[in-house]
Amino acid sequence: MAKGSNIELIMISITGADQPGVTAALSEIIASHDAQILDIGQADIHHNLSLGMLIKTESCRSGDILVAIITSVIGLIARLMLL
Repeated sequence: MAKGSNIELIMISITGADQPGVTAALSEIIASHDAQILDIGQADIHHNLSLGMLIKTESCRSGDILVAIITSVIGLIARLMLL
């Protein structure tokens, strides 16, 4: 991130049926947009995932990150519905 740029902190919170690769997919999206994970917490209770991530990014990238995350989550939901 460029020094002096407009920085945004974004809290991402996802809950739902757990499946392999959820955390990895989100981490990959964040890394591909040159954002930083500042904090992460997750719990799996009876196959239900509760995941939270605090990320830091430049303001000009935040919209693209959120669109990519929403698209990824919609894809995960669609796969769960097919099971």
